[in-house]
Amino acid sequence: MCVFLIFTAMGVSIIIVKQTLTDQLNTGCQLKSGIIYELDMMYEQGSNILCTEKCPCKVDKGLFKTEISDTMITDQMGQIKLDECPVGSDVITSSQKERYYPLL
Repeated sequence: MCVFLIFTAMGVSIIIVKQTLTDQLNTGCQLKSGIIYELDMMYEQGSNILCTEKCPCKVDKGLFKTEISDTMITDQMGQIKLDECPVGSDVITSSQKERYYPLL
C-alpha cells in the first residue's frame, strides 16, 4: 500500500511540475524579457542560419519530416552547432555566447 501511495504522489507531482514549467515558459516569452525570451530569440535567429545556404549543416535529412527536410541545406562538411557557423554579432552577441552556449 505504501508503494502505491509513493508512486501516486510522484505521478501527481510530475503533472504539477510539468504544468508549472509550461506556464513559466509561456510567461517568459510573453514578457519579452529574461532568460527564456533570450533563448527563444537565439533559437529563432539560429533557425534562420543553420541548415541554410549561409551555414549548411551535417545531418541526415531522413530524420526529419518531409516539409522540414525539403528546406534544409546539408553538406558532409557542414556544421553541427550554431556556434560553428560564421555569424555576425548582430545574430548572437558575445554575452549571449558566454551565458548560453555552455547550456546548448
